[in-house]
Amino acid sequence: MTPQRSPASTAATAPGWRTLLGRPSHFRRFLVARTINLLGKTAAPIAISFTALDIGGSAADLGFVLTSYTVPLVVFLVLGGVVSDRFGQLRTVWVTSAAAAVVQLALAVAVISGRATVPLLVVAAVLTGTLAAAGLPALSGVVPRLVGPEERKDANVLLSGGRGLATILGPSAAGFLVAYPGAGYALLLDAACWALSAAMFARVWETDAPGRRAPGGSGVLDDLREGWGEFSSRRWLLIGVTGMGILNALRQGGFVTLAPAVVAASLGEQSWGLLLSAQAVGAILAVPLLSRLSFRRPAMQGAFGLAVYGTPLVAVALGAPLPLLLLCCLAAGIGGEASTVGWNLAMQDEIDPDVLSRVYSFEAVASIAVVPVGTLLAGLLSTRVDVAALILGAGTGYVVISVIMALLPSIRAIRRDDGVAHPEPGAPPSTTTSGRRTP
Repeated sequence: MTPQRSPASTAATAPGWRTLLGRPSHFRRFLVARTINLLGKTAAPIAISFTALDIGGSAADLGFVLTSYTVPLVVFLVLGGVVSDRFGQLRTVWVTSAAAAVVQLALAVAVISGRATVPLLVVAAVLTGTLAAAGLPALSGVVPRLVGPEERKDANVLLSGGRGLATILGPSAAGFLVAYPGAGYALLLDAACWALSAAMFARVWETDAPGRRAPGGSGVLDDLREGWGEFSSRRWLLIGVTGMGILNALRQGGFVTLAPAVVAASLGEQSWGLLLSAQAVGAILAVPLLSRLSFRRPAMQGAFGLAVYGTPLVAVALGAPLPLLLLCCLAAGIGGEASTVGWNLAMQDEIDPDVLSRVYSFEAVASIAVVPVGTLLAGLLSTRVDVAALILGAGTGYVVISVIMALLPSIRAIRRDDGVAHPEPGAPPSTTTSGRRTP
């Protein structure tokens, strides 16, 4: 029997995020490619918005264009998880990235040459949303194929830092290009990011690709049924996804929809941009901070991170001064990344890599579908209830629900020691290609 290592010896021999980043590996290529990919994704909304307005589109036209991206994304996400699991996550990612680059390049050429129209923007949005429906589950599900269990935490921390960096640089670069050369050149940046990331994804090989079931071994409906079974059979996962769906609606309504006007009225319009920047900086600072955490109970620690993520809502509602708001947003950036790392670790440890993209797709649908509900309810209620009270209710609810989630037995039961996952008690075991036990 293999002797159990002590936590101290594990900490001494663990590779650490610096080692993982400095060592040439397939994961490092994936990290760089994914960060570049996210640069394009974060730049795209700004480029699309100003393109629609520059060609004479109305606010209603812009809303229709953005909806044309979201609807196919939600509708095809589950099918995208099937595609990813059947044909390989990285193969799916680089094909969809290359196709998206072509779409964005064609749109950029049309805008720069003065031939863009609102219907053309709608078609491009539908195509890009459909491609994203396949790419998103693939990006989420590939990490266990690139790193071992003992490196998984540091890998997720680095991916989290790359996301924070893209959140700062992508919109900033798009805003600069829109203001000077024009929105078409911001779309060119988007296309270039997609193309470069696709080229880099094509050079990454999955570490255990031979373990995947060959395409054609079962039908699409069988794959969907299997993915739903893996998703619905886990109590902690159902609780977490339901809770995060409610939290997303609260944040969308309180922070995204109502808070900007409150902050602008009390502290000036520039203050809102400072708060968003502070949150993005927190996401980058999270890399060295989270690398020191063991994440022995990843789902629980992730839920506590969500509680911190909700504190800016409460601070805005109480009329906190700008320095305190900045501090709350900085902490929220760290808390948000802690929740992402913890939740991803729980899913990657507990779920078979061969069905992971499908499970991620079900989780993403539940998270994305409720966002418009939060926006709609905030708009309706703001005409009948004091806005500050609404934001305070959303923030308080956000923090309380997060803490309750963290303390639930099924969430606390998900743990990992010495890089080994321990499944939820009472869950039926299943076999995995990596030899882990999963509920």
